[in-house]
Amino acid sequence: MTNVGSSYKGALMRDGLTPTAYLFDELRQQAGISNRDAALILLSTRPIYAGRSPRDRIGERTFLSREVVHVTPNKINPAIYGDFSQSAQTITSRLAGIHGWGDKAHAQVISRYAGEAATNMVRLLDAYGREGRIYANTVMRVGSLRLSRESDRAVLLVLAFVVAGCLADPRAVSEEVERFTREKLAREMGTLISDPTPRAQQTMFDGAPNLLGLVRVVSGSIRPPIYPLSQGPKGTVIGSIPSEGSSITDVEVDVSRQHLVVWHQDGGWWCQGLQSTNGTFLIRGTTKDLVRVEEPRSSRTTASVPVAISAGDTLCLGRRTRFLVIQMTS
Repeated sequence: MTNVGSSYKGALMRDGLTPTAYLFDELRQQAGISNRDAALILLSTRPIYAGRSPRDRIGERTFLSREVVHVTPNKINPAIYGDFSQSAQTITSRLAGIHGWGDKAHAQVISRYAGEAATNMVRLLDAYGREGRIYANTVMRVGSLRLSRESDRAVLLVLAFVVAGCLADPRAVSEEVERFTREKLAREMGTLISDPTPRAQQTMFDGAPNLLGLVRVVSGSIRPPIYPLSQGPKGTVIGSIPSEGSSITDVEVDVSRQHLVVWHQDGGWWCQGLQSTNGTFLIRGTTKDLVRVEEPRSSRTTASVPVAISAGDTLCLGRRTRFLVIQMTS
């Protein structure tokens, strides 16, 4: 299989690897599905080319190669694809068959598409500026779902991988996975409920007073990159799958889709909860006081109100996601 690990940028430049090409390569290597057979599974039978369907054109080599397998994200035509949920079930069946069926076979599929294949896809999406972290967050949510059958989890992970490869659109991945979970499995892709127990871990940064950024704190240590906060009217939304605009998605699985918003107003900075599942706390950098920005939903009795933030504070979303507020230079 084409290597998109630490040298994935070189592979992109050398081979023109795209999310779609990686999908087809993965299906060929892992399930023995040729590009033509994969296209038969994925493409639509709806007539969109003067009475002809995308599947009717599979025999055209230039169509299959240029418009499907090796298409770049900016030239993808979503209309050429059929029902992703059906395609994912077919592909999962083929993958499980390679491993001998049964629980162990589905466990292998889960391991692959929650592990190495997902990591590679995230890197490719990022390489094309497509917010791979949102895809990674969707995969994490699938991993936290309570399901009666692990075969369903395997289908969800393959569905996420297939949609990411075909559309190179992480938000479309989230929508398709949520739709399948709701309509086929009678489940909701809610946020994993946690018990936040924030602890203070402070580091001060110098800089301009009106420009703030956030940086993750993991196990007591700062983890780059620094995320500048938007001074635009909508501010910055922090969450696992924010809908649009300026956002930060570097979060753990118990952080809601749209968890917290931070914005600049009248010379100061403010944050407010967005009806999250697990709530947000703030540790004051100067006093170490704990401020409740938004209570967890299970104990919430009032709506969240704006809370002022400043450099040196720590935002604690859910149980394990912490951001240190830092001053930045212009």
